[in-house]
Amino acid sequence: MEFETKDWIIMLVPVVLECIVFFIFQTYLNMRLKRFEKKIGIKDNVISTYLQNLMSIKLMYQCTFNNGKIVSETNIQLFLNMLNDLRDYYLANINDLSKFKDEYEDFHNSWMTFVDFWNKNNGKLIDNEFKNNIENQLKICEKNIDILISKIRNKGF
Repeated sequence: MEFETKDWIIMLVPVVLECIVFFIFQTYLNMRLKRFEKKIGIKDNVISTYLQNLMSIKLMYQCTFNNGKIVSETNIQLFLNMLNDLRDYYLANINDLSKFKDEYEDFHNSWMTFVDFWNKNNGKLIDNEFKNNIENQLKICEKNIDILISKIRNKGF
């Protein structure tokens, strides 16, 4: 029994069509995977930059304040500008940073409370009660920045 052309066509056409369908499906999956990897890469970059900014703020905090005591009043405005930049970065990238929302809000609220205390007397350490309030608020702020950094690092950054 010999195969005729018709038999060969009947046998090979489904195989060729399956290969074509498989190739198209594989190409589609590769495109989706590349898009997903690019999205993850961008998100990782945003979070990494955010962590670097937090670490810079932590370093500036240590230069400006020591154990809740104000070491350099001249650095406070620079420090507050860094906090504003961090807030702007967070708000610009809120979709990528949303998993740190609770910790960020605690951090931000503690710093806003500090700024309110600081601005209350135009940045002058007038009396011991005011100074103690500032120092207590600074300790809360330091704790909140450490919690935020820890949360980001626990996510693998």
